[in-house]
Amino acid sequence: MSKTVILGTAGHIDHGKSSLVRALTGTDPDRLKEEKERGITIELGFARLSLPSGTLAGIEEEIRALVRGTFLEGAPWARPTGSHIPRGPRPSSELAWIVRNSRGHAVDRPLRGKNSNKNPEKNAMKLGDQVAIVTGAARGNGLAIAKMLAGEGCNIVIADICKNIETIPYALSTLADLDKSVEEIEALGVKALGIVCDVRSAPDVKSMVDGVMATFGKIDILVNNAGVMSLMPAVHMDEATWDDTIDTHLKGTFLCCHYVVPHMIAAHSGKVVSISSIGGQRGLGLGSHYCAAKHGIIGFSRSLAMETANHNINVNVVCPGTVWTRLMMGLSEYLGMEQETAKAHFTKGLLFKDREICPEDIAHAVLWFCLPESRCVTGNMISVDSGWTARVA
Repeated sequence: MSKTVILGTAGHIDHGKSSLVRALTGTDPDRLKEEKERGITIELGFARLSLPSGTLAGIEEEIRALVRGTFLEGAPWARPTGSHIPRGPRPSSELAWIVRNSRGHAVDRPLRGKNSNKNPEKNAMKLGDQVAIVTGAARGNGLAIAKMLAGEGCNIVIADICKNIETIPYALSTLADLDKSVEEIEALGVKALGIVCDVRSAPDVKSMVDGVMATFGKIDILVNNAGVMSLMPAVHMDEATWDDTIDTHLKGTFLCCHYVVPHMIAAHSGKVVSISSIGGQRGLGLGSHYCAAKHGIIGFSRSLAMETANHNINVNVVCPGTVWTRLMMGLSEYLGMEQETAKAHFTKGLLFKDREICPEDIAHAVLWFCLPESRCVTGNMISVDSGWTARVA
């Protein structure tokens, strides 16, 4: 019986030979001898490798080349395929499910939350057995959103980049963050996948969506949460800084909708919630690229709502105010500001002085847009900003 391992990007492989062995065999290198008799199949992007039993040594460069889309001549086990993940149910002779953990590796276990069979009330939950993709959910607002949806019985796919971007002045999520987040979601009694995905990349997004469809067979909810922020005057901003911010927010939202919404149309049902910002309604100094992206998300979402209403799809936007996540902490450190000083500066103008906007506040708004109670709401937005946009003209 063959084993299947799915890896979406080259980033999964550049962690040394031991991690490569784990990716191929699902075990530690010192157990390799016990595993080498098994045939192994690796699917990467739009390529598939069929490795004979025990063929492991010396293939790191070949794998990286395949991820880059280069098929090496003379490699008898390399062949292009039309789609990197076969559609439809998997034969019973294969592994029951493919589970991506934080390293993108397959895990030999059924895809289920730890307590999924011990929760008879799950189907009574408002989102019981639905499937949601939440981008940028390895930490911060995205993780809070994922947990909120999971609390209503929704199965969760966390898609996160898990690497730094050169123009962003703080550390982004890590593979360890993604692994921990998946465990926390599973502990709520639902199924969870963690997929390393750069939403700026069409191949990455397509690979992620195809994988979700192959595993779950449907996508009920899409939350476009992935986002980054940097501070730079427009006249001094280079093209890379502009592109990284615009592409993460706006292009990422477009790409995820581009590949997810057709499945919702086919099902005649779906909820799309995109995260904009108070910066999508006002200008922010040093944030022309950020505000352009966030304004764009609102306009894109309203247009998409008009295009998909006849297919029973709701498309809405949540606009958070300042939430003190690691993004804001990182920006404060970059600016050389003490955390409390920075927090006071970035939260000026809030009407409520006795409370701080937290990730769960954003998650509650997203949840409402995903519930049946919001069935007549589309092309709209909610600002969770403690009144900031009410007083700032």
